[in-house]
Amino acid sequence: MSAPKPEYSSRKRYTLKDVVNESARSFRSWFQDFVNLKEGMDREGTIIAIKTNKRMRGANAWLLMCSIMIASLGLDLNSPAVIIGAMLISPLMAPILGIGLAVGTSDREALMISLRHFLIAIIIALTTSIIYFWASPLDQITDEIRARTAPTILDVGVAIFGGLAGIISTTRKDKSNAIPGVAIATALMPPLCVTGFGIANGDYGIAINSFYLFFLNSFTIAGTTYLIIRLLDFPYMSYVNPTEARKTRFRIAIFSFLLIIPSLFIFRNVWQKLQYEDSIRKFINSEFRYCTDSHIYGFSRGKGLSFPYDNQYSFAQIFNLNSKIPYDSNILVLELMNRTIPIDSFAYFRRIMQDSFGIYRTGFHAIPDYSIELENLDKRWQRGTTGQFEQLLDSFSIISERQLEVLEKQNTLADSLREDSIRMINIQQDVVRMNPYIDAVSLSRNPIIKVDTTLQIPQLEIQWKTGLNSTQKRNYEASIREFVRQKAGLDTLIIK
Repeated sequence: MSAPKPEYSSRKRYTLKDVVNESARSFRSWFQDFVNLKEGMDREGTIIAIKTNKRMRGANAWLLMCSIMIASLGLDLNSPAVIIGAMLISPLMAPILGIGLAVGTSDREALMISLRHFLIAIIIALTTSIIYFWASPLDQITDEIRARTAPTILDVGVAIFGGLAGIISTTRKDKSNAIPGVAIATALMPPLCVTGFGIANGDYGIAINSFYLFFLNSFTIAGTTYLIIRLLDFPYMSYVNPTEARKTRFRIAIFSFLLIIPSLFIFRNVWQKLQYEDSIRKFINSEFRYCTDSHIYGFSRGKGLSFPYDNQYSFAQIFNLNSKIPYDSNILVLELMNRTIPIDSFAYFRRIMQDSFGIYRTGFHAIPDYSIELENLDKRWQRGTTGQFEQLLDSFSIISERQLEVLEKQNTLADSLREDSIRMINIQQDVVRMNPYIDAVSLSRNPIIKVDTTLQIPQLEIQWKTGLNSTQKRNYEASIREFVRQKAGLDTLIIK
């Protein structure tokens, strides 16, 4: 009897390598499905939708004018909600998507139409915003306007992902609600309105910077549209030579790089400015933490744009202190209560700023708080007035009580006028030192006569030197108005 044959298992034995390879294939298949943009895509519907909406005429032109007007009002009123509403109704993205689609499908006719209507949209927007800001009585650089004058590489990131979201949602069969969010995120309208503001007020620095932000956003959205169109294999409208296609991609890449370079430098400047302000804050908190009632003014050779710092900090424009300061430098000016800093200590604090806090090319100066001086003068004048009043009582005992009341009121009024005069003189001297463009200044209280009353309204008359445009004067006057109001404790101040 023969021995039984051994039984062999039909199951395949897997090695660790086989398990790893199978896991990698499964993950690759899952990831391809996860990032697959072709699922749910509508090529024909996308082309029709973009080509239909890209023309800037009729309803689109009216919508653009309305959105520009709303955005201009929002910028002038410093209202983010109004600006967002303007971006939601703006049809400006359609021609930009049309440019990306035309380049991606090699449709020269569609490209010319999109470029033409994009240019028409820019002209409509600039004309509308220039007319509004030329006629607007507010005429101030608000925070919302200022925010559109320093485009950085971060704005490029917003435009890239906003453009991706826009073209991806446009290519879907089931349209999503991403388009309104894209309109808000990419913010095409506000920079154009700020450009109109700059042109209307003769401030071409603001106009150039804001238009650069608009063009940067527009080109980035068109570029991301081109990339997605090619990634989704949209059909070419005409034969494209592979060599010519590579040249087109190369030109787009080079132009994109050149366009982004200025935003990198602007971002570096913004970052350095933030670092500088943070160092100033640390220096102040370290050296003057107990001067809780102090006022601190930082004056810089910038563009005259004042901005809030903290509750007790206020930044204004240039402050020249009878000393030569380099053009790219700043001067930190402190007005301290309950502490006096002698002039020979200024060098010590400048050295502390440089060695301990890395604050270079920055001067230091401390000015006295005139409210303390006025308090001391009050006491001296009160003592002198009291002595004079007692002598009058001894010499003129026959004067009636009513006459004495009149005399006391006259003395009080004279004291008040002396205090006010000293305060006005000190403030005028500070204002003249604050700005090298001021030739002369006069601060007084002029009567304004109404039907039933007479008001004494403080009035500041400034005689400017030549060489300033209207926007610079407005910026300087806004900073000076806030400075004088804080120093003099005024609610109302008229500047002529």
